[in-house]
Amino acid sequence: MEHYTYKITWSPEEQEYVGLCEEFPYLSHFDQSYELALMGIMQLIRGVIADILEKGEIPPEAIVDREVVVEKELSKKKRTKKEKFPVNTLQARADIIIGKKDSKE
Repeated sequence: MEHYTYKITWSPEEQEYVGLCEEFPYLSHFDQSYELALMGIMQLIRGVIADILEKGEIPPEAIVDREVVVEKELSKKKRTKKEKFPVNTLQARADIIIGKKDSKE
């Protein structure tokens, strides 16, 4: 749970902060302050994970811990190569993924 991606934003409609968790997009927690919204969504996620584990199920993997398979064409060899990247390093490797630079083998 500590690797989950949390977001706190202001809701003009509710006039409160809303806490969100990327791994559980259907859950939210509204509160009067940024800090309380963060603590509230984290507490809610903790409870949901406890329920999931109690049922013998597996909670969703944290986004930052996931791997993405990226296919790229190697210009010299004219073949496709699959590489695995942790999601949180994709931004740093964006030049390779979008083809601006060739990676060194």
